[in-house]
Amino acid sequence: MTDQGAAREAALQGVHEAEFHRDRVIPRKADDIEKQSVIIKLADRLVSPWKEAVTGTETLADIVMPRRESSQENDKKLESFVEIDAALKQARAEWTKSEDAKHLRNRLHWVVMHKKLVGVRKIVCFDLDGPWTWHLGVPPTDAEKLEGYGNRSLIRHVAALWMAQNICECPGGAVEIKVYSQELSFRPEDRAVLAAHGITALDGQQGQHEGFREIDANTLVFMMGGGVENNIRVICATNRPAGIICSIHRPSRSNVNYDGLQAAFHYLDTEYDAYADWMPFYHPAFPEHLNVRGPQTMKEAAVKNKQRPLQGATVWLRKLELHP
Repeated sequence: MTDQGAAREAALQGVHEAEFHRDRVIPRKADDIEKQSVIIKLADRLVSPWKEAVTGTETLADIVMPRRESSQENDKKLESFVEIDAALKQARAEWTKSEDAKHLRNRLHWVVMHKKLVGVRKIVCFDLDGPWTWHLGVPPTDAEKLEGYGNRSLIRHVAALWMAQNICECPGGAVEIKVYSQELSFRPEDRAVLAAHGITALDGQQGQHEGFREIDANTLVFMMGGGVENNIRVICATNRPAGIICSIHRPSRSNVNYDGLQAAFHYLDTEYDAYADWMPFYHPAFPEHLNVRGPQTMKEAAVKNKQRPLQGATVWLRKLELHP
């Protein structure tokens, strides 16, 4: 390895001198003990933002999350299995009829048919948000529903299921694609509802990082939250998934993670083809990801951020010559 390559891997890993070579880690299977140990150690260093706040016996759900001032009428946080299940079913019904869903279906069919997205057997999601955005408020209008608006987190989880279903429907697609979601704040009732709809909730606490450990060459990664910058560093350092959909943008030099992100973008640029014009991910005027905590409907978020739930992401598909 050249000095430049060694420096890049060190920056990616967040250390002075690289602790491992990615070309030796990436080929290992996801269940390889040594690979899992590397992933946990790296994710503990780069990703775990709650090391001080969350002990091994509590979860993020035990911490009172900040609530944003809201003038909504009938604002009610979803608490029970029945309430969450009903909201997720409604989100699935509304999303299926939306223009965003149609655009995404057409794009997925095209890339699968043209061998741009190959071998997907699972979708692993990170930071799609959880209970603090799962609530009932002023519902979107019928016109907004057709444009893909709805509860931010629920729509993102629905989109993950939608992608799995549509990839399977393509000629040559997998018979089954499993869907996983890692979010620190999932409560038992959230996990139960997601499981009932076909999504396995994963443990993202320090020392676990099940989402990163689940990724392999046949994975489509889907990330929309504020933790994407360090997530992508862990993924690029340890895996080369079939595709990555994430709300990440090239860093400025003022970014404290500049060197690490530059290293991640080097591997994204050389190993993947980027698609920034996919609807519903593309946004021409405001390509920043949503990072607003507190309960809100997508209608509110749209006013604040001029975005729908999936806007602000880029699609990265592994180059054909790198398919295993």
